[in-house]
Formats: sequence, structure tokens, C-alpha cells
Amino acid sequence: MEELYLAMIVGVLFFVCKVILNKIQKQSTEQRELRDSVLVSILTGCVLWIKKSQFSGLSTKANVFVNEPGF
Repeated sequence: MEELYLAMIVGVLFFVCKVILNKIQKQSTEQRELRDSVLVSILTGCVLWIKKSQFSGLSTKANVFVNEPGF
């Protein structure tokens, strides 16, 4: 669930930055910024979800002997 929140935050920040840059450059704001921010949110959410699902098992520690082996 945290991936969804992070993706929405990234999308909103992207949208705000694009609007500010367009205001500074005196370009008109169009539907393109909204579409781009939605795409950025979706892609960020997908990447975070894949990272969590595929790489979550890599953090386990290796089994080591701490005493005399039993064989």
C-alpha cells in the first residue's frame, strides 16, 4: 500500500514542478502535464511494486555454523 502513496506523491510533485516550469517559461499549460503526471505515477507504482515483490527475498541472511557441525 505504501507504493501507491509514494507513486501519488511523486506524480503530484512532478505535476507541480511541470506547472511551475511552464509558468516561468511562459508556456501554456495543457492536458499534457496532467497526462504525464498520471503516467509517471503509474510507472513509479509499477516499479516500486515489482521491486517489493521480486527482491524481497534477497535480504535473508545466509545459514552459517555457530557450533560444531552434527555430522
